[in-house]
Amino acid sequence: MTLIEMLLVLAILGILFGLAASVKPWAFDGRRIAEDSRRLLQTAKSEASKRNRSVWVQVNDGEIRTFTGSVAAGCTVSEEDPVGSLSASEYRGGFSFSSSYENGLFRFNPQGFPRDCYGNPLAGEIDIVGSGRKLCVSQGGSLRVVKGGACP
Repeated sequence: MTLIEMLLVLAILGILFGLAASVKPWAFDGRRIAEDSRRLLQTAKSEASKRNRSVWVQVNDGEIRTFTGSVAAGCTVSEEDPVGSLSASEYRGGFSFSSSYENGLFRFNPQGFPRDCYGNPLAGEIDIVGSGRKLCVSQGGSLRVVKGGACP
């Protein structure tokens, strides 16, 4: 290997390391937290069908929890059996969640359809604040991550 070839290789490596250092690591976490949220809701939907009972989804600022439970007057739910959860603090980037659901609460019925606490069909979204992504939940129960913009 000649000196010119070695200098060329070093220059290319320097450029690659410079590019790698400029990529923000939390940008990858934005995509990851969105996909993990979608998987959590997909699991809740599947568990509702498998258990033949509703699985509730509770969205608050720092966490999404899924569980079985019973609803009481005033749309309060008593948690009986946890199904899964996702904490925004597990990801770099200062993410949080907000939702379009009343009290951040909805459920998947055993047929896989999202319903409010009164049993009414609904569609909505979970905004993954700080990632530029939303998790869209359709009335038919499909789950989709959208980058930027609103849910269809």
